[in-house]
Amino acid sequence: HFNNVFSRIVGGTSLALEQLEEGHPAREAVAVALASGEHGSEIIERLGLSGSSVREPVTSLSVRELLTAPDVQGLIPRHCRFDIVTTPDLPPVRGQRERIRQALRELIANAVEAIGDQPGAIRVEIGPGEREDHVEILVIDSGVGMSDAELLRCFEPFYTTRDPTRRGLGLAY
Repeated sequence: HFNNVFSRIVGGTSLALEQLEEGHPAREAVAVALASGEHGSEIIERLGLSGSSVREPVTSLSVRELLTAPDVQGLIPRHCRFDIVTTPDLPPVRGQRERIRQALRELIANAVEAIGDQPGAIRVEIGPGEREDHVEILVIDSGVGMSDAELLRCFEPFYTTRDPTRRGLGLAY
């Protein structure tokens, strides 16, 4: 199983980091290796390749509730206005809470990064999807947008226009 490999990497680098004194020349490299191992383990888990037979259950949940949770709200800087618009009487969404929460966090983080340090706005619109049992979630921001070439690739796993060490599956998630 892939996570066995990452467990060894994370365990070994954690131990090494604990034993290295502050200021040691190798400390930064070991810290980067540890963060990379943790990130790799997280990606394997998201892809469902961990070998774990435990799957998060499908439940009914409110997208608005997920968007107003402290972990999502904490992503939004003071210079960004954040609005959520929901169609009245929209039924709850059925899905895996953690996967949907993480996807929403990624979308909001992308919007915040697109806006940068300038004042801006993020608007999330939640409404009925094309099928009766679907919900559509639009995340609209006042950032610079994507080029045509970026739009063609934005859903590829691991594609990024930003620091490649910060994101895993990105919009492909």
